[in-house]
Amino acid sequence: MRRLLLILSLILIPAVSTRAADLILPSNPNGNYNNAGGNIVSQGTCTVQSGANVQCRTTYEITLNPGFETMANGAFFAEIDASDTDADGLPDWWEIAYFGNLSKGANDDPDNDQLTNLQEFTYHANPTLFDTDNDTLPDGWEIAYFSNFNQGPGNDPDGDGLTNYQEYLIHSNPTVFNKDNDNDGLEDWWELLYFGNLSQTANADPDGDQLTNLQEFLLGTNPTIRNNPDSDGDGLLDWWELQYFGTLQYGRNDDPDGDGFSNYLEWLAKTNPNDAGSKPKPGSYYEYDAIGRIKKIYKVK
Repeated sequence: MRRLLLILSLILIPAVSTRAADLILPSNPNGNYNNAGGNIVSQGTCTVQSGANVQCRTTYEITLNPGFETMANGAFFAEIDASDTDADGLPDWWEIAYFGNLSKGANDDPDNDQLTNLQEFTYHANPTLFDTDNDTLPDGWEIAYFSNFNQGPGNDPDGDGLTNYQEYLIHSNPTVFNKDNDNDGLEDWWELLYFGNLSQTANADPDGDQLTNLQEFLLGTNPTIRNNPDSDGDGLLDWWELQYFGTLQYGRNDDPDGDGFSNYLEWLAKTNPNDAGSKPKPGSYYEYDAIGRIKKIYKVK
């Protein structure tokens, strides 16, 4: 006698050949079904012993679960079941296993993962689960870009600094190197880090500190926290220095355009500190202290 304790994907139904089969297997067996002592690989008839490791030549890999037993020197006969009663390209055993009936079609997508049932069958996915391997990446997305489920959410196959999960969130291609998918000058990883999406623009100032997102990105500051508008304490607001110099390396008394007027006076006069032809007009310019009192007067003749 034989005792079979098998996983649900194996269907015990009467054989359709002239000889009774011990077990009818799916037409595309996926993985191994182990016996108590090892693997049994067979198609057709093989002589097996209880608890023994037996292999037979075959184009299919067949594996029985722990608990499979035979009599000493008993014969094991396996038959491949390729029945497709409704002729929809999906084997009956597969439809029954996942849906309990044959009502679903090859082009249906009951789990809404962008894979048809036929694709789910082809790629050995679960047609009732949005994410078969439970890695937060939808089945359809993984198959569309990788044609398999080998990639994980934390991988970065294109080396652009974005994980697969981040690429999924922003609808970008995880196989193409691109650090700025929305072409706004802000690298995607930076936008995701601070905003969780790519909705911000380069010129926006969400924290109201007079520094645009692009300026905060270049400075390496947090665009969601109001920063000191004059981080180097030279009396020149950072946004102004960045606008004209692209850096904070110049001081208030420097005169990079050589027009005889310091950066600070050009700041007060609202002239261009990089253009020698842009000079403060004659008059008085006032520097104020923190509470609004006149601290110094600059006179231009």
